[in-house]
Amino acid sequence: MKAGLNGRVATLVGDSPLNRAGKLALADSLKTQVTEILKEKIFAGALKPGDALREMHIAREYSVSQATVREALLQLEQLGLAVRMANRGTIVTKLTPQDVRDRLEIRSELDPMACIKASAKLTEDDFAYLERLAKEISKDYKTPNYNFYETSQIDFQFHRYIWQRSGSPVLCATLEQVTLPLFAFIGLLRQVGVEERRTGDPHKPIIEALRSGKARQITQVVRAHFENSYNHFIESNSDDLQAVIEGRR
Repeated sequence: MKAGLNGRVATLVGDSPLNRAGKLALADSLKTQVTEILKEKIFAGALKPGDALREMHIAREYSVSQATVREALLQLEQLGLAVRMANRGTIVTKLTPQDVRDRLEIRSELDPMACIKASAKLTEDDFAYLERLAKEISKDYKTPNYNFYETSQIDFQFHRYIWQRSGSPVLCATLEQVTLPLFAFIGLLRQVGVEERRTGDPHKPIIEALRSGKARQITQVVRAHFENSYNHFIESNSDDLQAVIEGRR
């Protein structure tokens, strides 16, 4: 079974100033590896919204125990990528337009809050790290047929690092759970051309706003960064992402 995070992503996450300070550590357990494999399949669309995640099947496929798979599925639930359904077991999270609206509404309030808190704590070392991540993401956007899963992991790390530097573990954990399914969701839309891929350096304004330390500027820039990304689906009047995807293939 392959390792959880690929080399490039693992290096970038591992080079976080918080990791170097010994405050965070990358796990490399079987549970983590299975979790990362399933995450990659969800982001790639190999596991689609609403698909069943069967413990026995996954255990056999990756030669691990059902207990390990059960722990991995619990982790996916905590990340918001899976849901345990009565009489159906665990399935991949299926977002409706209302689900997206609800998550965006929560993120719209909490993400600026975390960024404002972080702006008072970020050091030059932190900014150098965020700029490095932003450059990696922009480089990928300029590359034809880039690996969306890999890029999205780096993109998510950019935002998660800011949340971590807010100094509020509860705020950070809540944002992770609310936001990660949106990353997987927008990836599926971009794969079938429902949403255009980003260009340029979309994270630069966030770094500049954080450097300013101005709450109003941070709030406006952070909200503008993600609020327009989901409009096509929200306005599509479809409650079925898979129907939208199939209709564009």
